[in-house]
Amino acid sequence: MFQLRSQSETRLEVRCYSTWGRMAAFGFIVGGLALLVLWGQVVSLRCTRLGPSTVSCDYRAGWLVFGGRVQTVEVRGAELPGSRSIYGVNLITAGDELPVTRVWALGYRRQRDLVVQINEFLADWQRSTLSIPSFYPWWRYLLLAAPLFAGLLLLSLLPAVTLTLQKESGLTLQRRTWWRRQTCTYPLSQIETILLQPRPLRSALLHLRPAAQSPHSLPGLTRANRARLIALINQF
Repeated sequence: MFQLRSQSETRLEVRCYSTWGRMAAFGFIVGGLALLVLWGQVVSLRCTRLGPSTVSCDYRAGWLVFGGRVQTVEVRGAELPGSRSIYGVNLITAGDELPVTRVWALGYRRQRDLVVQINEFLADWQRSTLSIPSFYPWWRYLLLAAPLFAGLLLLSLLPAVTLTLQKESGLTLQRRTWWRRQTCTYPLSQIETILLQPRPLRSALLHLRPAAQSPHSLPGLTRANRARLIALINQF
């Protein structure tokens, strides 16, 4: 992306950054947020035995750090219905079945173990309480949040380069990311030639001869923007 920020007889300021890179970063962020909203449910269960054949359970379903609503039911068993691809834990209550989870086949083993754990507790009259902090493994939430973190990391690493030409002070190049700011200043009297070198799928290189020994990369410049930038510099 090429942005002309100011232009006058004594000052020229343009800004360059990668539009496609930012779009990709925001796409990861939006996708990560969508995954967390759709699949970031935290389901917990705490059961207390009230009698030899009576077990009361507090079922809580919330979203990540938010507690969610607590539903108290009398549980008489647990089952794991499903097909070859999707399974879910159902609690058998006094009046009906209460769906608790819904997972792909990859999470079948954990859900099966939890069903066995619940049924063993119901059959063991000597045990008074049962606590399941989460029906889903902890790494599930890391996987769901991975696109969000990847998008934030990519956005933090994408640079924005500001090129400022002033007839009184010279040429200033400022390269900024979230974590770092780098500024280079060159007097106009030391610059004989300004060249832009295009590179396939990479940022163009700005050569300042003989002032700068190494070129500066300018992200997000298309062919039309490169020609426009050179024209503005020559006009200045």
